[in-house]
Amino acid sequence: MKGIKFPQGNGFRNLQTPLFSEALYGNNIHNSNAKIVLGDAGYVLEDVPHLSDYISDLPTYSNPLQDNPAYSVVKQYFVHVDDTVPQKVVVHKNSPRGIHFRRAGPRQRIYFKADEVHACIVTCGGLCPGLNTVIRELVCGLYNMYGVKKVLGIEGGYRGFYSKNTIHLTPKFVNDIHKRGGTVLGTSRGGHDTSKIVDSIQDRGINQVYIIGGDGTQRGASAIYEEVRRRGLKVAVVGIPKTIDNDIPDHFSKEHKMTINLKYIDPTYMIRAIPSNASDNVYCTLLAQSAIHGAMAGYTGYTSGLVNGRQTYIPFYRITEKQNKVVITDRMWARLLSSTNQPSFLIPKDAVAEELKEEETTNKLDDDNNNIEDETMSKPSCSFVEHRNYKIVYRRYASLFFLVGVDNDENELAILEFIHLLVETMDRHFGNVCELDIMFHLEKAHFMLEEMVMNGCIVETSKSNILSPIQLMEKSS
Repeated sequence: MKGIKFPQGNGFRNLQTPLFSEALYGNNIHNSNAKIVLGDAGYVLEDVPHLSDYISDLPTYSNPLQDNPAYSVVKQYFVHVDDTVPQKVVVHKNSPRGIHFRRAGPRQRIYFKADEVHACIVTCGGLCPGLNTVIRELVCGLYNMYGVKKVLGIEGGYRGFYSKNTIHLTPKFVNDIHKRGGTVLGTSRGGHDTSKIVDSIQDRGINQVYIIGGDGTQRGASAIYEEVRRRGLKVAVVGIPKTIDNDIPDHFSKEHKMTINLKYIDPTYMIRAIPSNASDNVYCTLLAQSAIHGAMAGYTGYTSGLVNGRQTYIPFYRITEKQNKVVITDRMWARLLSSTNQPSFLIPKDAVAEELKEEETTNKLDDDNNNIEDETMSKPSCSFVEHRNYKIVYRRYASLFFLVGVDNDENELAILEFIHLLVETMDRHFGNVCELDIMFHLEKAHFMLEEMVMNGCIVETSKSNILSPIQLMEKSS
């Protein structure tokens, strides 16, 4: 790698190992070259890509932080080129040193001048506390640490690259957004079109892309990085992680072959949309500033994250190769059960079997891990559940679940059509309705239902007639 020299006398050598991972925003298989650096005593560095890997003769510049009054007094502020963080800190005396990741932080030499940087920020997927803090710290960090003035906010998630407006982000604009919940840029699930997104990046002259989202979003970021690299563009693609959704029934349906139908409208969005607390703000600041330092130093194709309490740069393929799962036989789970007084449903025999199974699958990729944003039911399943003298009829649309409770003598297919009509009506009014539309405009959803149903009977099926009162109210207000 240009600008980084590993001491050959200590046995370091750089390997380019082909690693194949499925890009889940399409059916193609992309070839990513994992940068592996080997050293003495079983040392392995899983390095992140660098712009100089595929663009030759890139100029470098002195880091402006060395002249910044806030940082110039800090001893050893710049991270040494050989600084790495071990994946495991608990080892035996004769065990190899193991896998390491590159330590995050500012470098003495950078690959972008402040006036040539055109950065963009996008938030994707569901909500969680801290999104606005990350946006704020990215903007303020670029402005205050590196003097970058051109920062765009992409509205509405991935599809915003090619179908939405952009916001010019400044420190003044983002000054107090960390006090609000949600994300000022808006978000959405899906909408990922790699070619269109990279075309937009290229057309706008963007050369730093900061993507905030969960594991599905990071897969999309990985696909963008691969396309940017294929085109030979000087664009740093950086991921910043957030909370990841989890499917409760998976353990029972896949592991124990138990039939379970758990469908609900997620109430956690009322919690996810709250502002972050002080601890979250500090962590989000570290994530954002680490991401900026890496991009300015020319690194790309990585996610900024913690490893053993240290900020590191983790290559996309390590983030996207499999989905983390709760290990119900480890100490953390035991502490959770103990502190909350919850019962454990595992008998010792099952616990041993579960532990053996986890050990066997530790190093295997999770072939069943599909894109969360675009996942659809692959197996046929019933949409009706009987409970006492009632039936629950439900239907899924992307990330939304609609449930209707009816008497036993009601026609299930007619209720499914009713649900479909309701979704089409919401789509017409909101445009690609999502959970955020319903959450923030709950009264409109109630108005639609009141126009459609009266005294338990469906009285209106015309979408125009259903929406007419709402449109009149909007005009009058």
